Amino acid sequence: MQITGGAGFVGSHLTDKLMMDGHEVTVVDNFFTGRKRNVEHWIGHENFELINHDVVEPLYIEEFCPLSVLMKPLFILCCLFEMALLLSDGFVEKFWMRGSCVMTLSPAQLREHLVYQGRRVYGSGSQTRAFQYVSDLVNGLVALMNSNVSSPVNLGNPEEHTILEFAQLIKNLVGSGSEIQFLSEAQDDPQKRKPDIRKAKMMLAWEPVVPLEEGLNKAIHYFRKELEYQANNQYIPKPKPARIKKGRTRHN
Repeated sequence: MQITGGAGFVGSHLTDKLMMDGHEVTVVDNFFTGRKRNVEHWIGHENFELINHDVVEPLYIEEFCPLSVLMKPLFILCCLFEMALLLSDGFVEKFWMRGSCVMTLSPAQLREHLVYQGRRVYGSGSQTRAFQYVSDLVNGLVALMNSNVSSPVNLGNPEEHTILEFAQLIKNLVGSGSEIQFLSEAQDDPQKRKPDIRKAKMMLAWEPVVPLEEGLNKAIHYFRKELEYQANNQYIPKPKPARIKKGRTRHN
């Protein structure tokens, strides 16, 4: 199986799932937003291959041909800019076997709370969002892969919460004593986001199972470890030794 963007947040969790299930996995990533550290624990495994490559450029793999695509799923997990280029080149039309619309919890919201001990809310906070934990998304992607569905499927959590409710919950879970900051409402900010997952339930027998608070606690633990790692592995350049300019030897 080939996963583009497999060193990113969702991609690395999908890689873990497929590897644990015994699949052969090739990860293609340019590490623009993904990190090698997310998948480095698989390097050296006989079923794993990591390729540093930007998917906007052609990639030639010996066993990767139109016939093999019919047998091996290709997961495309990349940024919107890269996806736009792939669509414009017709790449996805040929190789995107099964599509999905996914909604995930943004790591930036938790990181902001853990770093700044505060939460910024744009507008009144009455906007609603629906979040799901990454393991639910990965299980949905695998269910989609194992199905005969060839049309887009929404993989998300239909349980809505207002942004203010969400901010207060994170604030309580991380033990922050700071006040929530209300900023000007962002332009064109959607007031409601809720995925319709009836198709996923009916055709994939899939729905999210991780409750919001449980998923948040797991995510908070994950990002605390990330912040600790970053603090302990900061690159501090060593000062270069002063260059001693040697004078010319004077001959009398």
